[in-house]
Amino acid sequence: MDDGRPRARRLIDAIVGSEAIRESSHFSERIANGEPILTTGRQMASYLPERYTEMRSISRFQLGADGRGRWLPEAEHFHQQALFMQDWEDDCPYRGTFKSYYPTYNAMSDRQLRGYFTWRARVRAGDVEETSPSFAFVYVYELLSGVGVGVAEEGFRQLRWFWRAWQAISDDLDRHMPVWLLDYCVYHGLDPELVADLGAVAHERALGELIASTEKAVALLPARGAGRKADGVPPLGDELEERLFRTLDGLSSYRIARSRLAAEHGADLRHVACAVYLRLFEHHRAHRKLGLIEGMFGQVMELPYTMFASAMFFDPHAHADTVYEVGPLRRYRCQDGLWTCARPHGKGGRSGELGRALRAVDQRLRDALGFPRPLKEDEGLPKYLARIIDAEVAARLAWSEARRPVVLDIDLGRLSGIRSAAAETREALLIDEEREDGSDEGAGAREASPAPPEERAGDGSGAVGADGGGQAAGGLLGPAHAGGADPRSAVSPGRADAGRTRDPAAGPAWTPAGPAAPTGDEGGTALAEDADTALSPALASYLRALLAHDAAAAEAALKEGALTEDLAVDAVNEALFDLLGDTALEFGPEGPAAIEDYREDLERIVNDAD
Repeated sequence: MDDGRPRARRLIDAIVGSEAIRESSHFSERIANGEPILTTGRQMASYLPERYTEMRSISRFQLGADGRGRWLPEAEHFHQQALFMQDWEDDCPYRGTFKSYYPTYNAMSDRQLRGYFTWRARVRAGDVEETSPSFAFVYVYELLSGVGVGVAEEGFRQLRWFWRAWQAISDDLDRHMPVWLLDYCVYHGLDPELVADLGAVAHERALGELIASTEKAVALLPARGAGRKADGVPPLGDELEERLFRTLDGLSSYRIARSRLAAEHGADLRHVACAVYLRLFEHHRAHRKLGLIEGMFGQVMELPYTMFASAMFFDPHAHADTVYEVGPLRRYRCQDGLWTCARPHGKGGRSGELGRALRAVDQRLRDALGFPRPLKEDEGLPKYLARIIDAEVAARLAWSEARRPVVLDIDLGRLSGIRSAAAETREALLIDEEREDGSDEGAGAREASPAPPEERAGDGSGAVGADGGGQAAGGLLGPAHAGGADPRSAVSPGRADAGRTRDPAAGPAWTPAGPAAPTGDEGGTALAEDADTALSPALASYLRALLAHDAAAAEAALKEGALTEDLAVDAVNEALFDLLGDTALEFGPEGPAAIEDYREDLERIVNDAD
């Protein structure tokens, strides 16, 4: 019988009103755990548990202790609602999309609210599912405000864990999380080492190391006017030079420590790079308003600071006055609830100006040494910088030449002739009485003086006399024995160039002998086969895009591999270093680019890898 009620409603009423259901202890009530036992599909879709209604009833207008009302800021209102819902869990997944610039509970619909708390329950269980990025931001806001966590250290660990897990899904948090993690560490006074690997902190610590090393090195330089310009910067000691060189390499857009020249002439490259840097440091100090380090990386200034900027954050308690130092160049201060931050205010990251100077050092030192893998000259290099580099290169080569060890070349094949000449000289100097007293001894000496043929021949490395037995005794004694060799020639000083080969096209310089690099198609095939195992598909696509000057393709390759530009350049250089023996990519004025000297090799690698 149709009484006007929907069919689903009639079925539910019939079931609930039956005698068996009313007498059952399991169905004595129509509501269980705050939800109806039986509902229609329409009611189920629109149903909202009472907990959400109570949360939404928390008003933004509240009365104070003095009876005067006020409107709560959005962050404070969110904080009160988050505390009310911090232990709530739901089981109603949401498959739609939620987008909001500043996402909060108030910005969500009822279905989105249920979907968020269902997703959050799974996150707390260790399962981070893909969902709307706005849900992820709301969860981070809760952790920043201490909702759902105990001590601050636990909150930091959960923030970092969730960020890493979310990176496998999206990069939406990557812009904000490094700043928020650092702020969280500062706000709660945690150990600074927890954030030592964050980009800004690591960069500023390297910058502090550069300042300390520079001050120590400058203190060792001779005073002006003491002949330093003519002689160049003196050696600073292996430990200090290595420390300064590694710091410069880490802060430079040109990774000079990975240069092929560093592998074969490491000490020379290291010293010249440090010397040129110190000369530039003094040049800026004498002729520029800003010092070299400040000009490249920015000045340290203390400015007002907002904790957890762009996040939904509220703390009901005023923060105590404090001073917190993250590193030698970053300091936070809280005074009467107002925060300031002192840090270098510059471009950040590696310096292109420093990279240009270090690349010029590498290029000009290669030319001076006659290195077989030259670099293309920077035609726009400032003249004063070129003069500084050339002066330090010349000073280093002169210093090395003056300290080149003397090599003694001993000709063992002439030792028998020296013994024979000594015996004859002794015989000639004896008087008759000495001959009579020591006739047996003299005779023994004369009999023993001739050396056996194998001893006279020695090791075959020296010259032999005209008689084939090395009997050049007359020549070993001087003018009275003309026609022989000078005894001093048996031990003669040699050059320190032993083991080196002369490069006829390189002028007066000498280069170490070594295996030739593969050439022609055979070499290109070997490079391509090795590169095929060294480069990931994303890196190969990125390298191919750089060679084609295709910025869009390069950006797509970076996104495919989830890489930043710095990481991609370093990864390509590291992957191809064993193949090329040198840096393949460098940062120029317009960004990363392939080194022209290796373009043919790189094109062969990426083409053969297709």
